Amino acid sequence: MQSPSLALARSGCAPTAPASRRQPYPADVFAEEKSRLLPPPLHAFSTDRIEAVCSRKTIYVRFDLNDYSIPPEAVGRQLTLVASDVTVRILDGSFEIARHVRAYDRHRLVLDPAHQEAVLKIKRKAFHSTPGGRLEQAVPESKPTQLEHVVNTAFPYLHPPAISQQAQQIQ
Repeated sequence: MQSPSLALARSGCAPTAPASRRQPYPADVFAEEKSRLLPPPLHAFSTDRIEAVCSRKTIYVRFDLNDYSIPPEAVGRQLTLVASDVTVRILDGSFEIARHVRAYDRHRLVLDPAHQEAVLKIKRKAFHSTPGGRLEQAVPESKPTQLEHVVNTAFPYLHPPAISQQAQQIQ
């Protein structure tokens, strides 16, 4: 059993709204109201995200799942992080102490080489000051590749020369 309105609609005899009562298109309304709209502001407002951050023991502060480096003198101090869509700035009071390109990756380490060098001057065993680090600096080929590290982790029972051969074959 069909409803009477459905039967009328299927037969093509259903009443329709007159053309004068239809809703206007948004483009037509915009053209009418354009002269009444306010002009855009002269100066764009700031959309930067501002956060208070503190680095406890390392030269990194975390923002948006990434770590950004700071000078070692700023470790342990309360700092201000100002992030725009393209840069991350770290301020100590009103002074900018670090500026980085914003990373939208996850778990990325954004390091300024000047901050790393400052740590090397301060700490004897920082970064490349260990025996393994000195060997890596003197003979860069001694550093295992990332692929070798993955193979070593996945297959610890394999003999080390076999691992290097497998890594070379995969590359």
